[in-house]
Amino acid sequence: MTGIYVDTMYSLFMFLLIKESKDTVYFLEKNIIKKINKEYLKDEVVLLKEKNKRPFKKLKRLYNNFKLYKEFQKNKIEKFYLQDHLYYSSFFMYNYKDEMLLIEDGLANYNEKILKIEVNFNEYKGKSKLKIFLKKLSPLEFLSIKKRYPIYGLSDKISKMLLTGILPIPKQIKNKVEVVDLKEKWKNLPKERQEQILNIFNIDKNELEMLSKDKEKILLLTQPLSEDSLVGEDEKIKMYKDILMERDIKKIYIKGHPREVTDYSKAFGDDIEVINISKDFPVELLPLLGLEFKKTITIFSTAAFFFKKYGEVEFIGTKPYKKLYEAFGNIEL
Repeated sequence: MTGIYVDTMYSLFMFLLIKESKDTVYFLEKNIIKKINKEYLKDEVVLLKEKNKRPFKKLKRLYNNFKLYKEFQKNKIEKFYLQDHLYYSSFFMYNYKDEMLLIEDGLANYNEKILKIEVNFNEYKGKSKLKIFLKKLSPLEFLSIKKRYPIYGLSDKISKMLLTGILPIPKQIKNKVEVVDLKEKWKNLPKERQEQILNIFNIDKNELEMLSKDKEKILLLTQPLSEDSLVGEDEKIKMYKDILMERDIKKIYIKGHPREVTDYSKAFGDDIEVINISKDFPVELLPLLGLEFKKTITIFSTAAFFFKKYGEVEFIGTKPYKKLYEAFGNIEL
């Protein structure tokens, strides 16, 4: 039995490409489950409660963790895949004792600055030795999960990291990394398995056919900049509109981030013809299906790296945008 806990469509897609034939338990939050056709997973799906901000949130978390613990223990999981920085990651890392593998999340996996901070972190920052000792005696230790593990693969709990090598591998994690070629993995899948994956992500065959007909298409990969409170909604729209107007682009295919709520076809008005591509499936699927773009433009979306082999990529980076630069530092291709 295999277990998996991720919260992005991309990481789920990557797992499906490398998934072994054994049965799997998918521990997923609602934001993922509602965007996929879980019937095609053909395995057990456990719904994880989202972070609770209401009163009694600690008690509710203990209750939710208790139910999850029972669910977790009933399955004999031999191998566990996860992203180690998520809400329930510490729970799984504390309770699972066998092989744990990390699945790539994005640029953070390659960020030397973040990894240096994690190397030097204090596991029990601000806690006295007495409190730590008493905590270890608590019968609710496995439920409260206060232990803080280093993230992005630095914990000893992670035995292997599955990355695609879109950037140089940092030295702190190099000995754990196995580079995965997504194109090769997809090509080697049986036709039935490929169809199953397309059905899991509700891929519209008519949309794929429409995309294949336009040989001069340009793709804009947007990001949830306003949804993550990095900039305002109007400011985000202006940023993307200016990018297209400055390059004299009159027709654009837009693949929005799954968490975005912006309707760019309305936001850009009549100035630019917008063709929205369904945003809930992983965009990395497109080049694997032979759908190439003449040019791909993004501010700093990781997904752009997957289009480098198939056409021109313009990775603008964070430097031209003060708020993004202050939040993330200098991200460039």
